[in-house]
Amino acid sequence: MDVAKPDNLKDPGTLCVYPAHIETTSVDSPNIAGSYSSNQSAKELVLANSDLLSICFSYFDPDAFFKDIWEIGTTTRRRLLATALTCKAFFDPAMGLLWRMMESIIPVLKILPTFAKMNDTYTINGPVTPSQLHRLRQYAKNIRYLYLCGSQDSIAGHALLRLSHINPPIFPAVVTVLVSIPTLILRNVENLNCLFLAGSSPSLQTLSFTDVTYSTEDFIASFLSFASGGVAKIENLTLRGRLSDNSLGLLCEFNKLKTINLTMQSTTVQASAILHCARLEGLEELCVRLDNSSIFDASYQGSTIPFPTLKTLELCGPTTEVAKILTSMTAPTLQNITVSFSPSFGWVSVETVEACIEACGAISPLSLQHLRLLGGSGHGTGLVLSRGSLLPLASCVQLKSFELSGAQLLITDVDIQQICEGGAWKNLESLRLPLSTRRIAPSLVAVIILARCCPALQTLVASIDFSLHDYATLRTERSAAGRTANQLRSLTIFRVSPDSAGSGGHTQQVPEVNSMSLAIGVSRFLESHFPYLDSMQYITESIAEADWWSGVKALVEEYRQLRDEVKGGLEHF
Repeated sequence: MDVAKPDNLKDPGTLCVYPAHIETTSVDSPNIAGSYSSNQSAKELVLANSDLLSICFSYFDPDAFFKDIWEIGTTTRRRLLATALTCKAFFDPAMGLLWRMMESIIPVLKILPTFAKMNDTYTINGPVTPSQLHRLRQYAKNIRYLYLCGSQDSIAGHALLRLSHINPPIFPAVVTVLVSIPTLILRNVENLNCLFLAGSSPSLQTLSFTDVTYSTEDFIASFLSFASGGVAKIENLTLRGRLSDNSLGLLCEFNKLKTINLTMQSTTVQASAILHCARLEGLEELCVRLDNSSIFDASYQGSTIPFPTLKTLELCGPTTEVAKILTSMTAPTLQNITVSFSPSFGWVSVETVEACIEACGAISPLSLQHLRLLGGSGHGTGLVLSRGSLLPLASCVQLKSFELSGAQLLITDVDIQQICEGGAWKNLESLRLPLSTRRIAPSLVAVIILARCCPALQTLVASIDFSLHDYATLRTERSAAGRTANQLRSLTIFRVSPDSAGSGGHTQQVPEVNSMSLAIGVSRFLESHFPYLDSMQYITESIAEADWWSGVKALVEEYRQLRDEVKGGLEHF
């Protein structure tokens, strides 16, 4: 991650101003929580609130804060430096922001006068006095984020060993360590040994290693082994690259882990890797991404691997491998599942996608609330899921949102009724279905079915086959159904795709929907049954159909206005 550096100022790591050298008006009682003299000025009391000053200084660049991580530019760095030099009360708050994130620890260690470079290697060539250590800590205590993207400078091993025995640790406030190992330092991985100084930080919570290769994984494994046995309570771990059991086998040593993010590249993932994650009693989030060259070896002696505390699961990769992972797990507390499919050897199997859907319905039927099944090609036309594909999800009684994309779905009003009957989806708030083909697609009646069976439903995205309706049938269905209470506010309709039901398997084109009588019937239907509907979209490439839908929306507004006028007139009468 690049952080802008001032053009004509030294790097903050080498620019060290000792706070005691800054003159300022003394404050009689810095503890404002206690008693204070009536002779104290308001200015002195304000300057004693260093925590408030830090907030004030952060407004030099309010947009710089993002998830509690500072990325500051040249102008902001100059302002913070000038502020730190203004007076003693400003020093700590301003330097705390300026030193919040570092891309190397060498500038910090340069604060020690005896830390010098000899023969392209940094070393400590003299004694380190207590006052020098105190000065070092004055700056190092502000560092919360270390983003190390590689360095050509190495530190002598004896110097690192000497610094690692300093108590308390040099970096007591480091929260996040992110390491990217680019190709340029593959020949000198020892340059990253400085990480062991940060690994002993008691506040360390997040570790992230990216671009791991076969030649650098040994270092990663050594550091993980070191960090797992330290005082740090690491809760978040990210590993990306060519990983093996050498590093994955250490996951179970981090007994405080809550989030694991694994990205495998050209890797054969053993079931034992998933088993290592399952042994973590407090694990709440698990993300596993496989590239198209990775394979999941499901040869596990047990039936399934239980995750007793898992709440969020994200899987990405070839459908075949993702299906293997899903079917190897059970998670009774799982609430969120996101599955992203990618082609296996250039194609996606309908059977494996349907197997994933079935596994999602079985992995945590009593707790699952949010399910997203995403294909890599958006609303694809090559993959067609059969009728009944969604039936396994009827067991998910707590489901609040469901999204399916990247395929076509054969589904009718009868199928939707079958899924929803018995109150299976009574808690559903958002439903996003993919394209459906002509003649095997929902009608407007399906919208009523969903509104009745899912009283909390607010957002619906689906295909509607308008060829199943005309003005007369819509009028009959509107009268027969009656008005029901529902919360539907957003309706997005896809134009159905052509089918291949004609003679010789030729594609039958879908006729354009542009009938005025049908527009009247559709608008009356929507206005009558969905009083809270405020967003209506019809996704089509036809200009004529887009104009027709604009007319439908205009008629809905007119009918609503007429209803309000009639209702108001009756109340007045």
